[in-house]
Amino acid sequence: MQLEFSYPESGWICLNLDGAVHSSSSLRSAGGILRNHKGEFILAYHRKLGHTTVLHAEFWGVFEGLQLAWAHGYEYLAVQIDSSDALQLLSPSSPESPIPFVRSIADIFNRAWFVEFFLVPREANFVTDYMAKFVPHQDSLLTIFEAPPASLAEILHRNICGPPFSQLIHEVKNAPFTNASPSEIQSQVFHTSGGDISLLVTSSVALCDDAEYRLPWLIIVGWLLPPIAY
Repeated sequence: MQLEFSYPESGWICLNLDGAVHSSSSLRSAGGILRNHKGEFILAYHRKLGHTTVLHAEFWGVFEGLQLAWAHGYEYLAVQIDSSDALQLLSPSSPESPIPFVRSIADIFNRAWFVEFFLVPREANFVTDYMAKFVPHQDSLLTIFEAPPASLAEILHRNICGPPFSQLIHEVKNAPFTNASPSEIQSQVFHTSGGDISLLVTSSVALCDDAEYRLPWLIIVGWLLPPIAY
């Protein structure tokens, strides 16, 4: 299974996107990143959403990403998404869909360009999970980054060069955990074979849906990075 960045064909632009929920507020957001066929950063975005569903957050990620890609004049776009439910409703994107948001996405999808959707593992989509949970300084609903935020640089590098994030998960899973309760812990740094990783500890949240990768009340928020303020 491909767990790092999946390169598109030469001449294609890759759009990775994700939806997220902030544990402290239960507010949702969406984020995404555009990269060229070499994996080089083009731009990223973060969309505040408020209270909504997981699927609706994924749709917002797709919608904003397609809008930005079209506005930049790209003709070939590979959309990588880790939600099988969203992919099922969007591929192909039908203007006859009973879901209004899908019809809005179909309007962009069916323009004069080539767009293909691909399902990727969640571990391979870690960069956009980070962007979806990122907290911009601006108050605007949509924030566009023409240069990667400093905190994103190491994650981008690991996503392309490896090792894959599943290895990171297994290493942390086997690290010596404290006996303190989640409410008593703010964050910890575990030392793994790949370096130090900062972990934000919350209650009843796991990074991966796969039971093999479940961690007790842990969200991995960065590699060699401080935890994100939610």
